[in-house]
Amino acid sequence: MGFINKFNLLTNIIQRKQPDSLKFLSGIDRNALSRQLQKTKAGLPKPFKFTTSPIEEENFAKMLEQDKKSMNESYVKIKECPNEELPKLLKLKEKYKNVPTIYNHIAIAYGYSKQEEQHFNALMETINRFPDYLFGKIALAEYYLNRDEHKKVPEVLNHRFEIHMHFHPSVKLFHVSEVRSFHSIVGRYYLRANKINRALYYFLILNDIDPSHVATKQLADEIMRHEIGELQNKFQQRREC
Repeated sequence: MGFINKFNLLTNIIQRKQPDSLKFLSGIDRNALSRQLQKTKAGLPKPFKFTTSPIEEENFAKMLEQDKKSMNESYVKIKECPNEELPKLLKLKEKYKNVPTIYNHIAIAYGYSKQEEQHFNALMETINRFPDYLFGKIALAEYYLNRDEHKKVPEVLNHRFEIHMHFHPSVKLFHVSEVRSFHSIVGRYYLRANKINRALYYFLILNDIDPSHVATKQLADEIMRHEIGELQNKFQQRREC
């Protein structure tokens, strides 16, 4: 069963127009999609609650305020000046060896500075040292997705594709950044695994949270490209018959 209007997409392709991915997905029949997923073995993902209020990781909360400020300032500058921020983050890592956020930011800095080996090593150090740290798992999963190695993602996530599965049962509220990052990665994985209906469901979650966010647009664009590729393959197969 299809939950998106492929006729409109086909019309755009024929007219050589670039479809707006968010507009293209705006007509998804949410109720029909939910009913279909309920019938599957994995079922419909469990509802969750999130907040935009700060939720500090336990060890991060113990840092001196001036060091928190320094780390947050470095994170803002990482993309533009990774090589300048790396020494500051590495110095913080020496001072606070049990703060996973610092390790994660170091991995991000290595990625932006194109130091591929150090980037991967930092990702692995983070996930090995803090196996329950969600952002560490998300970062490694994204690394594999960006390298067309989506089959490695389930192991990284311990085959847990719902956010509550990565926390103690007592945790009932998640931060919006956790929710957004996790569902972006899982949605992209499902798309690569050709499980389009689940990818659509995770897109809807992101769209509900923030339709203008880059993570929402990225997944929407990937879904649209996937659907265009599917249509092109069908045309090619018909021509060869």
